[in-house]
Amino acid sequence: MRSLLTVALLVASISSSVAEPGLAISEEDLGAKLDTLLVPWDQSDAPGMAVLVQSRGTDIYRRCIGLADLEQGIKITPLTCFDLASVSKHLTAFGLCLLAEEGRLNLDDPIRRYLPELPLCAEPVLVRHLVHQSSGFWEFWTILNKYSGFQGRDYLRLSDVLTLLAGQSALNFAPGSRYAYTNTNYSLLSLVIERAGGIRFGIWMRDHVFTPLGMTGTLIQTECTELIPHRATAYLSDAEGYRLARPSNVEIPGSAHAFTNLEDMSRWLSSFHDKRLGGDRIFECITKPGVLNDGTQMNYAGGLIVSERKRTKTIQHSGQTGGFKTMLIYCPEEELGVVILANARSINAAGLAFEILDICRGLEPPRPAGETTEEPTLEPESFTPDVALLDSYTGGYRLQPDGGHDLHNGWDGRCGGADLGYGWRNSVGAPREFRI
Repeated sequence: MRSLLTVALLVASISSSVAEPGLAISEEDLGAKLDTLLVPWDQSDAPGMAVLVQSRGTDIYRRCIGLADLEQGIKITPLTCFDLASVSKHLTAFGLCLLAEEGRLNLDDPIRRYLPELPLCAEPVLVRHLVHQSSGFWEFWTILNKYSGFQGRDYLRLSDVLTLLAGQSALNFAPGSRYAYTNTNYSLLSLVIERAGGIRFGIWMRDHVFTPLGMTGTLIQTECTELIPHRATAYLSDAEGYRLARPSNVEIPGSAHAFTNLEDMSRWLSSFHDKRLGGDRIFECITKPGVLNDGTQMNYAGGLIVSERKRTKTIQHSGQTGGFKTMLIYCPEEELGVVILANARSINAAGLAFEILDICRGLEPPRPAGETTEEPTLEPESFTPDVALLDSYTGGYRLQPDGGHDLHNGWDGRCGGADLGYGWRNSVGAPREFRI
C-alpha cells in the first residue's frame, strides 16, 4: 500500500510540473520566464501594458505593469481600457460575418447596395473586397495627410471619408486584382454593418457581439467626446521623457477605436477556442484568407493576417493609433493565444508578443533583463542623392505585419496617375517585391 501511495504522489508531482497541452514548458516555468522578459517595462513611473496568454481557452498568464495615467499615478489593471487600433478590424469582420450568416447581407453584394454615395466603377467593388483589402480604394489618410491640407487636430467624421471617396475619378486598381492594406476598407464596412443591421454600428456590435460574450467593458468609440470608463492615457516619448499623445478628433470606427480591457480580451480570445458565438462558420469567415481574381491566395483574412511562424500557423494583427500599441496572435493548431495592450508608442507590442509565443513553444529563451526589443538609434550620414537611384526605389513597402507605406519620388497630381494605396503589393510570394 505504501508503494502504491508513493507512486501516486510521484505521478501527481510530475503532472503538476509538465506543460499544458499546446505548451512546451510548464506554467510555472512560463510565468518565471515571462516575468523576466517584462522586467524592462515594469516601472512605477512609466506607461506600460496588459499581457495575456491563453492555452486551449484558459488564461495561463496575466500581467499588468506600468501606469494607465502618469499624472494621476493610476496603475494599469485588468479593467484598464485601451484603444485596440487596427486590431479592431477583426471585430468589425466578425460582426459583418454574423450579418451574412443571418442572411442580412452577402459578401458578394456590390457595396453600392449599402453605400450608394460611392461612385459607380467600371468593375463593381464587392463587400468581400473590403474585407480582404483588395477593393482598390485609396487610403483616406494618405490623401488627407499628403494632399488635402488636413491637420492632426482637425475634426473628421466617416461622412467626410465618403465625400472624399465620392470625388475620386477612379480606383487605385481593379477590384480583386491585388492586395493593398487600407483603413478605408474597414471604415466603410462599419457603415455597411450599420445600414444592413438597421442600427448604429457601435450599438449593433454591443448587442450582437460584445454582450453575448460578456464583454461588458468593450465598446466602439463613435464620438471623440464619448466617456470611456477606466480609459488609459496614451503617451509618446522623446529625449526629455514622456508626453501626452495628441487627442484625436476622429470619429471613424471600423478600422480602429474599439476600446477594451484585459478581462474582455480573455473572453474574446477564449471564444476562438470554443467558438461559442457563431460557431465554426463565423470563425472560418474571419480566418479564411481572401483570393485574388487570378486565383492567388492572400495572407489577409477578415481583419486578421494568416501566416506561418517557425513551422506553426498563426492568425494575428497588430495595431497602433496615437500612443496605443496592440497585438493579438492565435495559433489554431496549438490553441495558444497572446494579447498585448500598451499605452506607449515606444513599446513594440508585436515583437514582444511573438517573443512570448516563442517562449510558450519552447523555441527561444527570454532576453536578458534590461534588454529591449527596440532597434538601436543610428546617426544618419549625409550624402548627395542620385535622382535616378531614388526613382528605382519608388513603390509600396510593407514595414509592419498589418500595413506598409508608399514611397514616391514626386507626384503628378492626378488621382489616376498616382498610387495612393497604403500597403504591400503582394501579400504572398516574393516579400521583396514592391509596387511601382
